[in-house]
Amino acid sequence: MLDLCSEGANACQVCRDLDTMNEMIDEIICQDIPIEDKFNVYEVKILAAHAAEDFTEALETAMDYRRQLGLPTIKNKPAHPFTVIKEFIKTKYTLGNRTAEDISKLSELTDDCIIMGQRMLELAATSSFTVS
Repeated sequence: MLDLCSEGANACQVCRDLDTMNEMIDEIICQDIPIEDKFNVYEVKILAAHAAEDFTEALETAMDYRRQLGLPTIKNKPAHPFTVIKEFIKTKYTLGNRTAEDISKLSELTDDCIIMGQRMLELAATSSFTVS
Protein backbone atom coordinates (compact mmCIF):
# COMPACT_ATOMS: atom_id res chain seq x y z
CA MET A 1 0.00 0.00 0.00
CA LEU A 2 2.84 2.33 0.92
CA ASP A 3 4.64 1.69 -2.37
CA LEU A 4 1.43 2.12 -4.37
CA CYS A 5 0.60 5.47 -2.77
CA SER A 6 4.19 6.60 -3.05
CA GLU A 7 4.43 5.74 -6.75
CA GLY A 8 0.93 7.12 -7.31
CA ALA A 9 1.94 10.42 -5.74
CA ASN A 10 5.00 10.50 -7.97
CA ALA A 11 2.90 9.78 -11.07
CA CYS A 12 0.43 12.50 -10.10
CA GLN A 13 3.31 14.95 -9.61
CA VAL A 14 4.63 14.18 -13.10
CA CYS A 15 1.13 14.59 -14.58
CA ARG A 16 0.58 17.82 -12.61
CA ASP A 17 -2.42 16.41 -10.74
CA LEU A 18 -1.37 18.18 -7.58
CA ASP A 19 -4.62 17.73 -5.67
CA THR A 20 -4.49 13.93 -5.92
CA MET A 21 -0.76 13.96 -5.23
CA ASN A 22 -1.25 15.99 -2.05
CA GLU A 23 -4.03 13.67 -0.89
CA MET A 24 -1.79 10.63 -1.35
CA ILE A 25 1.16 12.31 0.35
CA ASP A 26 -0.98 13.42 3.30
CA GLU A 27 -2.42 9.91 3.61
CA ILE A 28 1.04 8.38 3.91
CA ILE A 29 2.50 11.08 6.16
CA CYS A 30 -0.31 10.72 8.70
CA GLN A 31 0.16 6.93 8.94
CA ASP A 32 1.82 5.52 12.05
CA ILE A 33 4.78 3.96 10.24
CA PRO A 34 8.52 4.53 10.66
CA ILE A 35 9.79 7.78 9.16
CA GLU A 36 12.30 5.85 7.05
CA ASP A 37 9.39 4.22 5.19
CA LYS A 38 8.04 7.65 4.26
CA PHE A 39 11.25 8.74 2.49
CA ASN A 40 9.96 8.39 -1.09
CA VAL A 41 6.85 10.42 -0.30
CA TYR A 42 8.85 13.24 1.24
CA GLU A 43 11.12 13.21 -1.80
CA VAL A 44 8.09 13.54 -4.11
CA LYS A 45 6.71 16.34 -1.92
CA ILE A 46 9.99 18.27 -2.22
CA LEU A 47 10.23 17.72 -5.97
CA ALA A 48 6.64 18.92 -6.36
CA ALA A 49 7.47 22.05 -4.35
CA HIS A 50 10.44 22.63 -6.66
CA ALA A 51 8.19 22.27 -9.70
CA ALA A 52 5.74 24.76 -8.18
CA GLU A 53 8.67 27.09 -7.41
CA ASP A 54 7.78 26.99 -3.72
CA PHE A 55 11.39 26.71 -2.60
CA THR A 56 10.72 27.73 0.99
CA GLU A 57 8.28 24.83 1.36
CA ALA A 58 10.79 22.42 -0.22
CA LEU A 59 13.52 23.57 2.15
CA GLU A 60 11.28 23.33 5.22
CA THR A 61 10.10 19.85 4.22
CA ALA A 62 13.67 18.57 3.73
CA MET A 63 14.83 20.00 7.05
CA ASP A 64 11.74 18.65 8.84
CA TYR A 65 12.43 15.15 7.50
CA ARG A 66 16.05 15.33 8.69
CA ARG A 67 14.86 16.37 12.16
CA GLN A 68 12.43 13.43 12.24
CA LEU A 69 15.32 11.12 11.38
CA GLY A 70 17.14 12.51 14.41
CA LEU A 71 19.94 14.05 12.36
CA PRO A 72 21.49 17.41 13.21
CA THR A 73 19.73 20.09 11.21
CA ILE A 74 20.30 23.80 11.06
CA LYS A 75 17.52 26.30 11.46
CA ASN A 76 16.21 28.05 8.37
CA LYS A 77 17.66 31.47 9.06
CA PRO A 78 20.52 33.50 7.61
CA ALA A 79 23.93 32.61 8.99
CA HIS A 80 26.39 35.26 10.04
CA PRO A 81 29.53 35.29 7.83
CA PHE A 82 31.68 34.44 10.87
CA THR A 83 29.59 31.31 11.44
CA VAL A 84 30.18 30.24 7.85
CA ILE A 85 33.93 30.81 8.22
CA LYS A 86 34.00 28.93 11.54
CA GLU A 87 32.22 25.92 10.02
CA PHE A 88 34.55 26.00 7.01
CA ILE A 89 37.58 25.90 9.32
CA LYS A 90 36.07 23.00 11.30
CA THR A 91 35.50 21.07 8.05
CA LYS A 92 39.01 21.82 6.81
CA TYR A 93 40.46 20.68 10.15
CA THR A 94 38.41 17.46 10.06
CA LEU A 95 39.58 16.66 6.54
CA GLY A 96 43.21 17.29 7.51
CA ASN A 97 45.62 16.63 4.67
CA ARG A 98 43.39 14.11 2.94
CA THR A 99 43.27 14.39 -0.82
CA ALA A 100 40.22 13.72 -2.98
CA GLU A 101 41.73 10.32 -3.75
CA ASP A 102 42.06 9.53 -0.02
CA ILE A 103 38.44 10.49 0.54
CA SER A 104 37.29 8.34 -2.39
CA LYS A 105 39.01 5.32 -0.82
CA LEU A 106 37.03 5.60 2.41
CA SER A 107 34.54 2.82 3.07
CA GLU A 108 31.13 3.26 1.49
CA LEU A 109 28.35 4.67 3.63
CA THR A 110 25.88 1.96 4.61
CA ASP A 111 23.69 3.68 7.22
CA ASP A 112 20.31 4.18 5.50
CA CYS A 113 19.35 6.95 7.91
CA ILE A 114 22.44 8.99 7.00
CA ILE A 115 21.95 8.25 3.29
CA MET A 116 18.35 9.53 3.45
CA GLY A 117 19.47 12.61 5.37
CA GLN A 118 22.14 13.35 2.77
CA ARG A 119 19.59 13.02 -0.05
CA MET A 120 17.41 15.57 1.76
CA LEU A 121 20.40 17.92 1.89
CA GLU A 122 20.90 17.46 -1.86
CA LEU A 123 17.28 18.36 -2.49
CA ALA A 124 17.49 21.29 -0.08
CA ALA A 125 20.62 22.70 -1.73
CA THR A 126 18.73 23.97 -4.76
CA SER A 127 16.02 25.45 -2.61
CA SER A 128 18.38 27.16 -0.20
CA PHE A 129 20.29 28.83 -3.04
CA THR A 130 17.07 30.07 -4.61
CA VAL A 131 15.53 31.22 -1.32
CA SER A 132 18.62 33.19 -0.34
